[in-house]
This record gives sequence, structure tokens and C-alpha cells, in this order.
Amino acid sequence: MLKISHTPEALDVYLLNPRIVTPDGEWEAWHLAHWLPGAVRYRSFWDLMNDEYRNFRGDHG
Repeated sequence: MLKISHTPEALDVYLLNPRIVTPDGEWEAWHLAHWLPGAVRYRSFWDLMNDEYRNFRGDHG
């Protein structure tokens, strides 16, 4: 795993998994946080960031 986020006061972390790669070369991405029941896994970093952006904007549907 490659940790791609770190903020001293942060309670969550983003990781990239080089063992699971999409056909176009994207690594699987994970989001871990104390408020999540486990790792939330995404097909790619792009998918993780799009989901985070939707959550930020309040677009839940």
C-alpha cells in the first residue's frame, strides 16, 4: 500500500493498492477512517476523489 494522504490532525487516510490494477493502469484506492466500519474500496483514485467531491457538495444520489 502507498499512503497518499497525511495530515497530523486527520482521522482518516487514503491508500493506493498496487496489487489491484485496472486494465488502464489505475491502482485500487482505499479510504480508512474511524467513523467507517472498514476500508471503503474504490476501483481507482479517480473514483475515490469523485465520491469525495460528491459528498463535499452534498450530492448523495
